Amino acid sequence: MNYKTFFFCTILSGIAMIAGCDNDKSSAKQTSARQESEEIKRQEIQKYNEYVATANYRPYINGLAESIEDHEEYVNKYVNKNNELTSYYALEKSLISGKIERLEKALAIKTPLDDLDAYAEKYLKALKALEPVNEELSLYADTKEYLSDEGKLFHEKEPQLLVLLKATVAAEDDFENKITEHDAILVKKQFEAEKKDTFLYYRNGIIYYEKVIVSELDNLMTKNDTNSLAKLEADTNELNTLYKGYLKTKNSKNSTCDSKIKSFIARSRTMSEEMKKDWDKYTEIDPNISPIKIKLQMSGSSADQEYKNLMSDFNYLIRDMNADRC
Repeated sequence: MNYKTFFFCTILSGIAMIAGCDNDKSSAKQTSARQESEEIKRQEIQKYNEYVATANYRPYINGLAESIEDHEEYVNKYVNKNNELTSYYALEKSLISGKIERLEKALAIKTPLDDLDAYAEKYLKALKALEPVNEELSLYADTKEYLSDEGKLFHEKEPQLLVLLKATVAAEDDFENKITEHDAILVKKQFEAEKKDTFLYYRNGIIYYEKVIVSELDNLMTKNDTNSLAKLEADTNELNTLYKGYLKTKNSKNSTCDSKIKSFIARSRTMSEEMKKDWDKYTEIDPNISPIKIKLQMSGSSADQEYKNLMSDFNYLIRDMNADRC
């Protein structure tokens, strides 16, 4: 059960770029080289943050991946079986255009990010191929032209839309998987680079351990494992310790993030205890739940619902931290 609502962390320039003091009166040439290096680093951070903005951009509950099944049904029911088309919706235009806008902004920054640029370019190419076909079908759907042309344009373009949609989702998955790898390494480095018992140490540690716990629970949702449960419990306890340190060292009285951190810890402990008691019962999908609810990522089991709420706590926390509210 991998909910695609996982938000990634932007790099805070004050954290990621730590310049040394110029105590040795280094030459103008050395200073210039250092300034150039810092400018490259600044551009790398800016570019990475734009990639993060692309991955995090989701104006609607469902993204492109969740639309594939609907358009497969359109093709099967109305193209292959030639039923009369009486209702039709294309893809949300702003989701596609918003992703394109953010990717173009990132790729306009010439400083390379070798592990991400190729995936971003492939994703952008797929989105740009999808956009004009979807634009045409969106107008067709919005004006219900299918009622006057007996579905002629639909029969011509909808199979093409489905092919392009699948290709775009594949490129999106590759891009987001690469961001996930990059993000995990980055968060761990930022945590381990901070001096212990400082505010930034605790703050970065909270982000790191919540990401670890999210991954552990995601795996435990599909496979019961005693050792993994023990590690989950230990990591949740460590997160709790870091949160106590965070409370002691933060200067601001702002408690915007506190409720989400406490809720995340409580939900992680609840899930751990319930899995230890009866993993099969806790993760069992309710046989009475309708398929449409499962499709819409509504709870299929007690574990699903708790995990969904935990992910909500996590995503709101990352949004607030990215906005420097914590």
